[in-house]
Amino acid sequence: GSILGAYRESGSFCGHELPAGLQDDQKLESPIFTGSTKAEVGHRDEYLPINELSKATGVPIDTLERIEDISKCVFEAAQGIAADKGVLLVDTKFEFGSDSDGQLVLADEVLTSDSSRFWQLDQDGGIEKHLYDKKVIKQFLIDRGWDINEPDGSLSDEIVEVLTGNYQRLHEKLTGF
Repeated sequence: GSILGAYRESGSFCGHELPAGLQDDQKLESPIFTGSTKAEVGHRDEYLPINELSKATGVPIDTLERIEDISKCVFEAAQGIAADKGVLLVDTKFEFGSDSDGQLVLADEVLTSDSSRFWQLDQDGGIEKHLYDKKVIKQFLIDRGWDINEPDGSLSDEIVEVLTGNYQRLHEKLTGF
């Protein structure tokens, strides 16, 4: 992903220096905030350190630092809840905005299979990666020749059924229903 490529190049990502020797899919000691701009359809979001994100968006640094704190708090709480259910919350995205009074609002979807990566922990401490995330869709489309830079790809009924089942099992594991 984006972090791994940048890490291999520079040892850092989005303004965060990362420990030497990290392996693919290795858990970080603590969550990092990776703020980004919202790209137009068909383009990738751009991850930026907070000072650059402030310049690009006009959002004050103190507001971005508050967003960082909230993001880490929500992520760590959700990660603990998921772990208690045998699920590893790997990463997620949050979208923030402000209401008509200028108050900060956590908006859009939060901690869904579309906005997060969840992996299954097995009884022996192993991990089944990508079962509960949209990487299954991405790989399905790539295997059929889809250009990931194109905004649209069509899914077969079979893959929709597989993903729906995976997402329902994740929901049941996390919520008990």
